[in-house]
Amino acid sequence: MKKPTIFDEMLADLHAKGFRSEDEIMEYLMNPAGKAHVDPSREAPVYLSRKTVALKLVMQAMNEDDPEKVEGLLAEALMNDPECIEAYESMGYQEQLPFFATVWFEKAIRLGEKQFGKMYRRYHEGSLWQYPETHAYLHSLNRYAECQWAVGNAKEAIRTYKDLLALDPDDHQSCRWKMIANMMQSFDYGGMHKAFQQYKDDGKAFAKYLSWLERSIFRDKKLAEQLFAEATARNPSVPGAVISHADIEYIYDDFQPGSKEEAGYIASFIAQICEKDHTIMSTLKKYERSHRPDNKSMRRIK
Repeated sequence: MKKPTIFDEMLADLHAKGFRSEDEIMEYLMNPAGKAHVDPSREAPVYLSRKTVALKLVMQAMNEDDPEKVEGLLAEALMNDPECIEAYESMGYQEQLPFFATVWFEKAIRLGEKQFGKMYRRYHEGSLWQYPETHAYLHSLNRYAECQWAVGNAKEAIRTYKDLLALDPDDHQSCRWKMIANMMQSFDYGGMHKAFQQYKDDGKAFAKYLSWLERSIFRDKKLAEQLFAEATARNPSVPGAVISHADIEYIYDDFQPGSKEEAGYIASFIAQICEKDHTIMSTLKKYERSHRPDNKSMRRIK
């Protein structure tokens, strides 16, 4: 016996409906809801891809305070999508030590290079930040560079920052001044001078403090004094943060200009440079003595 085809079944279905005219048949065929007898008030089920489920789990993890729950959600995200860059990036944030965080950020970077291949990156070079799907990849490059700086590998940090600035020349993560701080610490004065010329019009506190350091290192006293006044006007808390070795909070641009959080962020990149130069440290301590007379901890500064 011949197996009925889909067309045979369709004709049998139409015949069973008992239509009395061609118009009734056409109306039935053009109205899927009527054909299936679906209640219009009932929502159709939504089926999510594994990638979408993974991203939702990452977002859920970002709103959790319990580290164990965060790790569980991120692990579940990676089970749904083993190539979820956002999950690896978030895993890196959970690590306390830069050495271990590097492993996660490197994985995110490799996946970013795979998903946004050479042709994609070359075609969109200079405008990659415009595409939200690339943010986790770009964030991971930034954090990887910070980790390299933290473990003393300034050369690799500088290379990564250069690659990142080529992909995002508008510098949405304020990488240029971290790159310059690395150059200053590793005595790459040629690269530092070139970068200063490129970004000389930047008016942020980070920029002013680095410009002051550069002039202080080369003993350009008059210009250094002017730049120091401009730097402290933008954030007066940085000298105290350098002296007290304030802990850094790695936040992208969540802190307000002039805030203590910004001061700690800047201090974390320039403290080692300052501590190696007696003249620079003397300038910072003198500023603290003259501007914080009521602070007992500052009175002990000699």
